[in-house]
Amino acid sequence: MDSSGAIVSGVVIEDFDPTYKHVLATSKTDANGHFSFPEAKIGTTHYLHFKSNGFNPMQITVRLKRFTKPSLRIRLVIAT
Repeated sequence: MDSSGAIVSGVVIEDFDPTYKHVLATSKTDANGHFSFPEAKIGTTHYLHFKSNGFNPMQITVRLKRFTKPSLRIRLVIAT
């Protein structure tokens, strides 16, 4: 979502390997702002990069845990 809470579709999300410095998988947000990485496994750590025109790129680290709902709310900042 953007800073006003509006859904942002078409955001490119890359699951990045910081050790070997390459992209493992790529996804895009849909019209509802949802994305997924179906191959992601429980117990693994993922370094996600978010990119969209008009917004500052951002990155977060996510660890997938058992018995938790895999849901994120990401607020993109308008590019300066």
